[in-house]
Amino acid sequence: MRDPGRIEPMMALLREVWEASPDMRLGQLIENAHSAAVLSQRGPSLFHTEDQLLELGLRSLLVRWKKLEGELASVKARVDGLLVESLKHEEDATKAKKERDAAQNLGGQWQASYGKVEGMYKDQFERNRKLENDLAKVKKFFGEKAFAEALAAE
Repeated sequence: MRDPGRIEPMMALLREVWEASPDMRLGQLIENAHSAAVLSQRGPSLFHTEDQLLELGLRSLLVRWKKLEGELASVKARVDGLLVESLKHEEDATKAKKERDAAQNLGGQWQASYGKVEGMYKDQFERNRKLENDLAKVKKFFGEKAFAEALAAE
């Protein structure tokens, strides 16, 4: 008679392996464990496979899945890192675009302000030129000496 004490450890191992891959059906799990244990087509059929051999197959599956899980976590971490880096570059590009737009806006404001000031100076220059022309006409009309005396009297 086989030792009934072997059942509980085997069930615990089966539970651990199955919980590591819960999408797998029980038949798939046992068939995969059998295939992993036998390693060739010439091994015993599932019906004739000893528990110790099936236990080796289950442990082999668990090791492979945990290794794949670790590799998947590593790949996920790299992808997450690339996403974060990509977002940072996107934020940097957005910030640079905002700064460029702000500089262009300030440049536009500066040009507009400069244009206004330049216009004011041109207007003032025109007024001064008109006044000088008018003054020259007055001086010519009254004469230079009379004009100077009139200014001195004020």
